[in-house]
Amino acid sequence: MQLDSSQTICKNGGESIGYQTRKVANSCNSLFLTDNKGQMLACSPPVSGAHHDLYEIEAVSKQLFNLLKEAGIETEGLFLNADAGFDSAKFRSLCAKM
Repeated sequence: MQLDSSQTICKNGGESIGYQTRKVANSCNSLFLTDNKGQMLACSPPVSGAHHDLYEIEAVSKQLFNLLKEAGIETEGLFLNADAGFDSAKFRSLCAKM
C-alpha cells in the first residue's frame, strides 16, 4: 500500500481550510491509501491545510484502517510505503500494532 497526502488550494473557502505557507494560500489536506497500481483504497476526511501530515495521525490511521476492514481488505502482512513526511517513531509503532 501507498500512503500519501494531498494539499488542495481552496479559493472559495470551506469548513476545513487553513493557511499553508508553502502554497501561499488557504488549503485543505487529506490522507489516502492506494494499492501499488494507484487504485484508491481509503481516504481521510479533509483537515485544515495549516496542519502537517502527522496531525492527529492516530485517529486518522484508525479511520483509514477501519475503512479497509469494512471493505474486507486484510491488513496483516501488508507493506506500507509512505513519504518522509510520515516518518516518526510514533507512526511506525502505530502501523506495527495495526
